[in-house]
Amino acid sequence: MAHVTESGVRGEYRAETGNRSSVDVYKLITETVPEFFFVYHLEEKKIMFVSPQFYELADGHEGSDHNERLRSYIHPESQQEFDRFFDDLSSENDYAGRVELQTGEDMGSIKWVELFTFPVDDEKNKVRQVVGHIIDITDKKEKMSVLKEEHEKLDSVLKILAHDLRAPFSQVYMIADILMRMMSDEEKDRYGSYIGMLQNLGNRSLVLLDNLLRLVSLQEGTLTLDLKKHDLRKLVDGVMENFRINFNEKSIVSTIKAPDFAVVAEVDKILLEQAISNLVSNALKFTPAGGEIGVHIRQEDKEVQIEVQDNGIGIPEDHIPDLFKEFSKIRRKGLKGEKSTGLGLAISQQIVQLHGGKIHVKSQVQQGTTFTVELPLH
Repeated sequence: MAHVTESGVRGEYRAETGNRSSVDVYKLITETVPEFFFVYHLEEKKIMFVSPQFYELADGHEGSDHNERLRSYIHPESQQEFDRFFDDLSSENDYAGRVELQTGEDMGSIKWVELFTFPVDDEKNKVRQVVGHIIDITDKKEKMSVLKEEHEKLDSVLKILAHDLRAPFSQVYMIADILMRMMSDEEKDRYGSYIGMLQNLGNRSLVLLDNLLRLVSLQEGTLTLDLKKHDLRKLVDGVMENFRINFNEKSIVSTIKAPDFAVVAEVDKILLEQAISNLVSNALKFTPAGGEIGVHIRQEDKEVQIEVQDNGIGIPEDHIPDLFKEFSKIRRKGLKGEKSTGLGLAISQQIVQLHGGKIHVKSQVQQGTTFTVELPLH
């Protein structure tokens, strides 16, 4: 089947419009582009032409109105999306759109189709019509469905493992703590380092398992938001206070910049504290002693920004695209050897997205890093 690029179709269309009727032009394009093809007139808001091959494949549905005829092959649950797809075509998106739609029973083995369009200029360089393709994506959707099921099974296994392993690791930490408190000074000198290793192992394992459980819950959608109005200045202040000992140990200068009025937003306090804590913890790992870590709160008309900024070692540019991926391979040890689970930033991103927000990062090697959380103000 021949494939013609967008520019190729446009050029052919321009060359022929002077001497051919619209139907002839449609026929010409039909012969040179993928099998299912349609033309939509923007001013008349009407589908002017659909490839005859499409109707030959589908069952029945006679009629000359291509809008209703093509729409009749779309599943009832997708018809509203079908209508919105054409209504949304405008100069703002260069008249280019893409949508995946479920089909009705009349399409036989074709269960899903993808519609995508691009504009066609006339001889006056004005866009009056768009060319559209109808592609069978049934196989793609079925494979995605299988992958989703496998992903859900893996999440279930991870959740069971994390839950079942939490108890023994918690006991390891608890027993090591008891032994450390029961030992004499002489015993601590001889065995304290080993007990300390057990405590660190138990604690790191509990953190990893808790992060796994939280991540799976976020992905499953079983973790619901407890949205209440909170002053984000107080929330950030509480997070920073929790790190006070860590700041002092590394002689880190910590600052908070915020408006002199309450910055109120509807958020899940516990979850958002977790997200901000992960960012501050990340900054601590990669900021040398004597460095600076600051949080800046800004309120715009419709959103609030929370920046976590440090002047640490920064992030290499090629690492940034993978920062928010779960179990990312980008697991650098902190400056004091702190290990990373590869989950903290992924969890922060999902929490922010649950709030309808976004998270961005800017960084320069040896200059520092800034994570920006954008949250909508309701």
